[in-house]
Amino acid sequence: MKNTHRLPYIDAWRFFAIFLVILSHVIEYSHPIYHQVLPGLIWRIHPMGTLGVQIFFCISGYVICRGMVKEVSVHGAVSMRYFYLRRVLRIVPPLMLYLLFLAVLAQTGSIEMSAPQFAQSAAFLCNINLLGNCGWYAGHTWSLAFEEQFYLVFPMLFVGLGMARKRRTILPVIGALLAIVLSAQVAAQPELALYVSIFSFMLWGCVYALYENSLGPLLKKLPFAFWCAGIALLVGVYLVALPAWLMNVVYPLIAPVIICGVVFGTPLA
Repeated sequence: MKNTHRLPYIDAWRFFAIFLVILSHVIEYSHPIYHQVLPGLIWRIHPMGTLGVQIFFCISGYVICRGMVKEVSVHGAVSMRYFYLRRVLRIVPPLMLYLLFLAVLAQTGSIEMSAPQFAQSAAFLCNINLLGNCGWYAGHTWSLAFEEQFYLVFPMLFVGLGMARKRRTILPVIGALLAIVLSAQVAAQPELALYVSIFSFMLWGCVYALYENSLGPLLKKLPFAFWCAGIALLVGVYLVALPAWLMNVVYPLIAPVIICGVVFGTPLA
């Protein structure tokens, strides 16, 4: 039976995002020859891995919010209990299996990994540098930590603000988040600004989920050349070394909108 809940073009973007992350890691970490022969390639490829993760964040926000909107339309409310249960069953078992595998390797002396690094990764806190460094083998769970922290808070906002019926309530949430980012930048707290700004990618995915019936047809009507220009702009922003003061504005304010617009405006033909 065909799964009518899946969107093929979203799966295509997931593949593209994975490709960008793998490409970035291969170039950066697999062999020193890249640093010796093509030193200028490294700093250009690294942002592509970041872009891949941010595409994933945008899609994650959309998928989660879209599911809750549908649950409200069918059942009249969101079951918080089952929402969190689904998230736990979907994510925790494979993560624990991976950490168990690392623990075996650590006990045999094959790798070096401390107990605090295991604990920080298991608690989905590898994206908070103040708590320590998760190390090479668990450090990549930083992206999973952002998603889990978002899944923990956003459903409460969704239900508490009645977003399914009052869609505009998400806009003050985005406004508050951006205000925190800009305030942290002014206060010379770049790590805090970066941490908070990453959630904006997921929030803009949620915006599309809430306004899909109106935004979807509008985006699909845009000329193909306009969509291509959006991709070119997106890649250009990540490949060009912008001044720090400009990047601090582009990253939290513009990049999430462009990414989500390009992803959800994909010409299906």
